[in-house]
Amino acid sequence: MEKLQHDISPSMRGILIDWLVEVSAVSYIDIMAGAASGICLKQVQHTFSKDIKKKCLILSLEKKCHHS
Repeated sequence: MEKLQHDISPSMRGILIDWLVEVSAVSYIDIMAGAASGICLKQVQHTFSKDIKKKCLILSLEKKCHHS
């Protein structure tokens, strides 16, 4: 079942495996960085949307008081 490539030396095979591991690690780091930035963005949006809604409410109430 196992087929060996006789024209590839053990050192070449080691370099290939190191490269594959590095590429896989970089891909996982990219995925984790993307997920973390998405979570941070969601938290920032949630926090600021509450503040903006409060400020809009205060401003609209102030306008109503000044126009009365």
